[in-house]
Amino acid sequence: MYKIILENTVCGNASDGVIMLAAEKIIKEAFGGDTELMIFDHDAETSQDIYLEQYFRPTIAGRLYTVNPKPGTFSRWAAWYKNLKSDIALWAAKQNKWRLVTFLLGYDLSDDVKHYVEADMIITNGGSYLMEYYNLQERLKQFEIDTYFGKPPVLFTQSLGPFTKLENREKIKSVLDATPLVLLRDRQSQIYLQDLLEQPQKSFILADSAFALMDHTLVDEKLMAAVAPEVEKVAISVRVWPYLRKRNAREGMQIYMEAIASLTERLVKHYGIEVTFISSCQGLAHYKYDDAKLARRIVSGLSRSVQEKVVVMDDYHHPQEIMDILKHMDLVVATRMHMMIMALNVGVPVLPIAYEFKTTELLRSMGLRDTACDMETITAGDLRAKADKIIGNYTDYRKRILKAAKAQHVSAMKAAPLLKSAYYQKGQKRYSPAISHHKNNTAMRTRNVVSQAA
Repeated sequence: MYKIILENTVCGNASDGVIMLAAEKIIKEAFGGDTELMIFDHDAETSQDIYLEQYFRPTIAGRLYTVNPKPGTFSRWAAWYKNLKSDIALWAAKQNKWRLVTFLLGYDLSDDVKHYVEADMIITNGGSYLMEYYNLQERLKQFEIDTYFGKPPVLFTQSLGPFTKLENREKIKSVLDATPLVLLRDRQSQIYLQDLLEQPQKSFILADSAFALMDHTLVDEKLMAAVAPEVEKVAISVRVWPYLRKRNAREGMQIYMEAIASLTERLVKHYGIEVTFISSCQGLAHYKYDDAKLARRIVSGLSRSVQEKVVVMDDYHHPQEIMDILKHMDLVVATRMHMMIMALNVGVPVLPIAYEFKTTELLRSMGLRDTACDMETITAGDLRAKADKIIGNYTDYRKRILKAAKAQHVSAMKAAPLLKSAYYQKGQKRYSPAISHHKNNTAMRTRNVVSQAA
C-alpha cells in the first residue's frame, strides 16, 4: 500500500475542495484504491469537519518555522530559536532519532513530521496559489522541507507565475530542479517557467484536475438530446478581485458589479428567468472570502420586482452539493473558474468571466475563448450581449461546450499514469538540501545526497 501526502490545500474553499477530491480520485487511479492519502491543509480543523471521508492534518511549515518574523529584537531572536530547534529536529528525523524529535517538537508535530519521512510521494495540490500577489514564503518553505527529506513535491495540475522576485525565482528553481514531475494547466504557465525549468521533458500541460469528477451519464444525456430545453434557471457566481491591472481596483469592481446587476435585470425582465447567486467561497465566518456578501450588495441595488425573482444562497456547500444544485440550472455565469468546471461536470453550459489568465487559457484550450468576458474590460453591454447570444443559440452552444468539456476530462485523467511513472522512474535524483533561513537566500545549499526512487 502506498502512502501519499497531498499538501497545501485550503479545502474550506470549495474550489480547493473540488481540486482535492479530483486529486484523490486521480491518485487512487494511479496507485490503487487502498492508497493511504494524508492531506495537509492550511485550516485542517475546518476541512475535517466538512470532508468526513478524508484525513486532514495542519500544514507543518508554519508550525516549524517563522518565515516572516515581526520587527523587534525579541521577535527576531524568538524566530531564530524556533528555526534552529526545527532544523535540529528535522536533522534528527532523517537519522530516525524520534525521541529527540518528540522532545523538540512535541507529540503532534513530531507525528506529522514522521508522516513526511515515511511518505512514498509528496504532491502539492493543484490550483493557482504560486503567484506573487499571494504570500509565497510559507509554501516555499514547505517545498524546502519536502526536498530536505529527499522527496521534492510533485507539482500537481496548476497555473503559476510569473516570478519576478529574485528570491522567489531561485527557490522555485530549486524545487523544479529536484521534482520528478510538473503538471501545468496552461501554456502561459509553461512560458513563465521556461527559463527556470532545465528539464522541460518532465513538464506536461493537462486539463484542470477538477474535470476528473465529471458525471459522464448526465453529460452524455444532454449531448444526445436533439433539442435543449429553454433557459429557465441561471446561477451566477461572483467574487471580489482587488488585483486589476488595467483599471483602478475600486472603479473596476464597481463596473463589474454594475454589469452583473444589468445582466440579472435582463435575465429576469426580458426572459423571465429565475436567478440564483451561489459560490464555492461562502458561508464560513472565519474564511477571508464570502462571495455571498458581494452577491447581496449587487442584489440590493436591483429593482424591487427583480429582487423578488432572485435567490442568494448564503450557506457553505460541499463541492458535491454545489454540483447537485448546478445540475438543475440551465446556464451558469461563472466568475470563479471552478464554479465553471463544476457546472460543466454536470452538463450545464457556462458564460465565464475571466479574472486570471487561468480561465482565459482554459477556454482557449477548449476553443471557446470568444465566450468569455474579461474582468479587466467587462461592461454591462458586453455581458448582456454574450448572454443573449448563448440563450438565443442554446442547443448548439450546449453541445459545443460539453463536447469540449469531455475532452478536458480525458486530459485531466492523464495525470494518473504520469504520477505512477514519476514514482517508478529509476535513477531520479533526489536532492537533500540543508534548510536555509537567510532573508535574501540566493540558493539552497545542496549536498550530493542522492537516492533512487522506489
